[in-house]
Amino acid sequence: MSSISPANQKKISEIRDLPDNWNENGALGFSDEILNMLCQILEKLSVQPQIFPTARDSIQLEFENNYGDYLEVELFEDGRLKEFFYVQDGKTEIREIRIESIAEEIARFHCT
Repeated sequence: MSSISPANQKKISEIRDLPDNWNENGALGFSDEILNMLCQILEKLSVQPQIFPTARDSIQLEFENNYGDYLEVELFEDGRLKEFFYVQDGKTEIREIRIESIAEEIARFHCT
């Protein structure tokens, strides 16, 4: 099992400290539940993403592979994961994935 990178540990702490209206546009702060889910996900990954809070009550994980492909995974408060896969040729694929399969999905993305 992997561990959470120091950079992502810091980012999680920063996200945990965000108050309501953190973006000055009405975005809510993040619950302990979503941050705990995020930590559980990150601990399973062999590659650590960049992490960003969103104003959609979600946390975005961003990955790039050696082929220039880009993958966003958005984690929502209710535990849903939505995957946005962008490849160099301009095609985009959007689908929901299960938390249980995220490590496999990310490993596949990096091996593609």
